Amino acid sequence: MAAGILAALRPGPLDRAVLLGTGVATATPSFVTAIALVSVFSVQLGWVPGPGGTPSGFSDRLYHLTLPAFALALTFAGLLAPVTRSAMLDELGREHVEVARARGVARRTVVRRHVLRNGLGPVVTVGGTMLAGLLMSTSIVETAFDDADVSDGRRNQDVRRARARRACAVRSSPTWSR
Repeated sequence: MAAGILAALRPGPLDRAVLLGTGVATATPSFVTAIALVSVFSVQLGWVPGPGGTPSGFSDRLYHLTLPAFALALTFAGLLAPVTRSAMLDELGREHVEVARARGVARRTVVRRHVLRNGLGPVVTVGGTMLAGLLMSTSIVETAFDDADVSDGRRNQDVRRARARRACAVRSSPTWSR
């Protein structure tokens, strides 16, 4: 939502960049995003655990959910940002907003009290309909972060990275049927 609000309030290069970024995020399937995130942040940088790690506590479980949550959020943020931008632009052109600005009300106050509040209707509606797609995408992204031999109990960082590399290579290669 923040990207859509920013794009509506600052037309120009930032607006075009947000629209381009959200277009790419929307066009990329969530499982491709998941594989790319594992490849970059788990295999190459080693910042987060890859597929196959067994979380030990609540905070470790949250740490393991970082990449799957980001993979899901990226696609749906790409869908929600243009709707937010459109609703904000529609409300910015309304007469009561122009009157408030002409009366000397600060822009931040006008945006918060009038534009954002009135523009949330379409955003909430679209967000609610996207919830079903989010639940379906969760199973797909979960598959991208799952590993068949989780139960072997090995916690070595090199083993996790090797598993992540293998998962990226296998899941990104095309499958040919004969």
